Amino acid sequence: MLNLETRFSLLLCLLCFLFACGDSKRKELREKRMLYKEHSMKQAHPEEYIYVWNAARDSIKKWANNRLGYNTIYADHTWYLDSLISFNKKVDRCVMAVSYQDDYWSPSDGMDYFYGAKIKGIWYFFFWGGHFVLPRDYYQSDVHQPLSLEKFNDLAMKNIFRGYLKKNSKDEWEINDAFFTYQLEDAG
Repeated sequence: MLNLETRFSLLLCLLCFLFACGDSKRKELREKRMLYKEHSMKQAHPEEYIYVWNAARDSIKKWANNRLGYNTIYADHTWYLDSLISFNKKVDRCVMAVSYQDDYWSPSDGMDYFYGAKIKGIWYFFFWGGHFVLPRDYYQSDVHQPLSLEKFNDLAMKNIFRGYLKKNSKDEWEINDAFFTYQLEDAG
């Protein structure tokens, strides 16, 4: 009996530790996200930030409503344009994430890179680069439940926005323009 109680106590401690680690990782991602958003808004000013986000969302809506090419996936599914926009130092390029929830029977959801470029004062948006298939069973136990908005935000931080900021010689965070060169200009 004592052995059973000891095993139960150890199992309970292990579960508490695992949940604590998961919470600290989520907290770390949220803090990083806030840091990224702070730098991006400082770079682009809040009015520009909101304008770009709304223009990008409207572009996706228009493409989806007109069922243009690949964008039919957004016409047929619930989609989210991530609220984080990564701007370069000149504020003429940006990187965003668009996620969509597939239906109940699908085993996965998805996420895409979404880019913007300001040319002669006008913002243009386009899909380019990667598409992530997000198997639900990898991220949660219920495969019939689409991934949550919070999970999409975490995955975007880990995959799409990774590398947006870097530390300079003074150990301060700054925008990494090589992030944009790599994603937009050296893509072939």
